[in-house]
Amino acid sequence: MRCRWMGDCRTISQPTPPQTEEFIRNAIENQELLTITSRCEVDYRGRASGYLGVGERLTILKPDGTLLVHQNTKSDPVNWQPPGSRPSVKRDKETVTLISERTSPDETLEVTIHEVINASSHTLKDGVELTLNKQESQMQKQIMENPDTLEEGLRIIEKERETGYGRIDLFARDQNGKNVIIELKRKRVGPKAVDQLKRYMDYYREKGYSELRGILVAPSITENAERRLENQELEHIEMEPPKQNPQRIKTLDQFKRE
Repeated sequence: MRCRWMGDCRTISQPTPPQTEEFIRNAIENQELLTITSRCEVDYRGRASGYLGVGERLTILKPDGTLLVHQNTKSDPVNWQPPGSRPSVKRDKETVTLISERTSPDETLEVTIHEVINASSHTLKDGVELTLNKQESQMQKQIMENPDTLEEGLRIIEKERETGYGRIDLFARDQNGKNVIIELKRKRVGPKAVDQLKRYMDYYREKGYSELRGILVAPSITENAERRLENQELEHIEMEPPKQNPQRIKTLDQFKRE
């Protein structure tokens, strides 16, 4: 079936293995966003190995090679491959396998599909990039202009550096030559912010970065977040976002009256 909604969209329900293979292959060749709800099993081979038995899951393949396998709870994928991975598909008699490979490091993720409940492929048109909250953007600018306000000898290498989990606010190097991942928050934060920073750390450790620090910059953190930082050997630096001129901040009621 074809439909028009935010770009071209094709969907299939309960296809046969040959139809599933063809659908996935077309999506890969056309560099489309592919989503598959299916009964599948997941096999990972790399520096470690992992296996997830048969269950109903959502698999997402993006045009840049990103592959995500989600269960029906939690926000993080149960397994994934980052942008730049090479997707392919193969079929046996009863199953279809979506394969994602990369060479640095050498890793392979295979999603073996036993039954497709529903699948769709889209050509999305979206050139807009996510912008930081204004106060976080101001914090970022302030640190970039004067890194010593955060830590003496700190040197900013890059802002908005891409990872498989999102963009790092600031990627820096300290006076001892260690790489530093900096996550900025404009208000008091809890464990969720720590988990986000840890995902960035894990991403670069997988790439072979051993000399690595993670810093959460926020006005304050909860006790749970502090314990989690200590357990993960991450750091917190207190910093308030630059104050805005209150006369220039409009309330919702002011917008309604104008």
